Amino acid sequence: WREEEDSLIMDSVHDVGRRWSKISAMLPGRSEQAVRNRYYRLKLHSTSNTSQGNWAPEEDEIIMASVAELGKKWILIAQRLPNRTEDAIRHRYSRLYRAVNKAQQEASHQP
Repeated sequence: WREEEDSLIMDSVHDVGRRWSKISAMLPGRSEQAVRNRYYRLKLHSTSNTSQGNWAPEEDEIIMASVAELGKKWILIAQRLPNRTEDAIRHRYSRLYRAVNKAQQEASHQP
């Protein structure tokens, strides 16, 4: 990534919001997903209070309760966990969901 591209991404998000298709159209050869991921990497490095470490049980509870309430609306859920990115929350939910399903299946197969 070139510095000009990083600047364009950050400026565009400020101007048009997280409209990745519009922003990626201004960056030939860059997909919407690539632009979105780059934005979050830039955001992570620019904010010192963004968490990248272990998940607290309270965060897991917020994720599960939020998905039950809102569905898989990661942008809205990320607002409840300001130190976590949408992608990180989505991946965490997937891991939690698989673990819960596995535990339920194991419990149902026991005599």
